[in-house]
Amino acid sequence: MIRTYPVKHNENLNKRIKILELSKEYRLLAKDISSVQWIEFYKRGKFNKNLDIKELDSLLSERYKQTCQYQVVGVLKSFISNRQNEFVRIVYHSNLSEEVKIKLFYINKYKKWFLKEVEMRGELIEKEILKLSRKIIKEIINRHRLPSLKHCNLALDDKVAKISVKGEGANSFDYWIKLSTLDYGHPIDIPIKTNEYFESKEGILKKFCQINIDRESGSIEICLIKDIPSKKESYIPLTPKIAIDLGLRNLFSLSDGSLYGVNFIDKIRQYDKIITGIMQQRQRQGLSPKSKKYKKAVKKFRKYLKNEIHRLLNSIIERYKPGEIVIEKLNFRNPDLSKRMNRLLSVFGKSIIKDYFSSIEELYGIRIKEINPAYTSQTCSTCGYIDEHNRKCQSVFICEYCRKKIHADVNASRNHFLRSSQKKLSDIYSSRETILRELVIQFFERNPGVHSYAHHLLVSNSYFTRFKDELRDKWKVFL
Repeated sequence: MIRTYPVKHNENLNKRIKILELSKEYRLLAKDISSVQWIEFYKRGKFNKNLDIKELDSLLSERYKQTCQYQVVGVLKSFISNRQNEFVRIVYHSNLSEEVKIKLFYINKYKKWFLKEVEMRGELIEKEILKLSRKIIKEIINRHRLPSLKHCNLALDDKVAKISVKGEGANSFDYWIKLSTLDYGHPIDIPIKTNEYFESKEGILKKFCQINIDRESGSIEICLIKDIPSKKESYIPLTPKIAIDLGLRNLFSLSDGSLYGVNFIDKIRQYDKIITGIMQQRQRQGLSPKSKKYKKAVKKFRKYLKNEIHRLLNSIIERYKPGEIVIEKLNFRNPDLSKRMNRLLSVFGKSIIKDYFSSIEELYGIRIKEINPAYTSQTCSTCGYIDEHNRKCQSVFICEYCRKKIHADVNASRNHFLRSSQKKLSDIYSSRETILRELVIQFFERNPGVHSYAHHLLVSNSYFTRFKDELRDKWKVFL
């Protein structure tokens, strides 16, 4: 498992200038490689990291070209991978026949949109379906802004950046990086000083480094890479499964009633006030809202968010040692926050949590199951009754049917837990209408008895009356 760690470095003005010149040329090359790779993609349906790019005009060496192409292809593959997920969602919710859907899923899974012929189970897929798959993937790609590489960082292997271990340089530094520059035959040596956190992480130092250049200040950050060994064999789960509800008042609420990050929203409001205050002041002055001060505040907020999420999730993992974690499809939003803060939370929060879960899944083998969150906050985890009036406020849930009183976020996390074992309710691609219908059916099945006020509740509940004609027999038995 690969992990990246920022480290301290020391370079003089001359070395700094050479690194900045190098990054400028590297980014121009990355942009050109990206254009060539997209042509390759639409011709053959895939990117090629070994594509011949010797003819591309660049001041960089062939070794740099190869290194840069590997990085660009990695970025583009990640972009396409996300588009594949969108392809699945669109086809899943379409009115196409099951047979056509299966063929489209096959084409998409193996990225065969642009092949002239595709064989599945020994038979050729119809050309009309192949044409449809191309139309869908092109439409999806066109909806998004293509990955911009004009500000990409430098991901360099030992062909162009050789790392020397401690003992081979001055005693005051732990490592040295011999970096090839635009001045052929005249590399520069960058001294590196690590830290206690980096040294405490077990793993093998990779012959690879990352150089990040800040767009505004031009400051240089250097990161070393470690390959962290998997702990899957030594990790012994103590809890088979836990479910987590994500919120902002309480960041994480567990199905056993535990709350983590209590009043998390208060700290978010403080950052919201600072960030929106900076924007409003700039707007009153007729200036662009995204000043250096604004970007510094956003960077500080992102760092806080990442540290807090990691700290709390680490505590949960350490306490429960789960075999599986069930979590809703992520959505960081709160009506009490500004549009800007909701957007920042959505962008930063989702990526931080997804990266964390991906990390522990790879490191410990913990299974991560994402479930459909539709109506989890309005459904009683005890009797299954769904009503928009069940949730009395942000933190209080009182079921209108069985009168169960519980913390609203804990109730939601228990619904996550229950749904994780039910295919129809956990499917993240199911529509809200499909989920609602299944919830109504399950309520009838879970509650064969009749309460005196049941008829009044159900006839006044639009969630139930929506399916009254369709589920007439169940209504008669219940009422």
